Amino acid sequence: MVAMTSLTRAKNGDWFSRKAIPADVRDAYAKAHGVAREERFRLPSTVSQAKAD
Repeated sequence: MVAMTSLTRAKNGDWFSRKAIPADVRDAYAKAHGVAREERFRLPSTVSQAKAD
């Protein structure tokens, strides 16, 4: 199970979240996904509800 970060509202109403990538897996994560320091998630404000299953 992976701990999820909470969603926050941006000034423009969008939902967003940021997660730091652990130092021990940054190189492999960067090769697979193109980012090494943090992953960002953004959901437009037009979505009425955001929740986890």
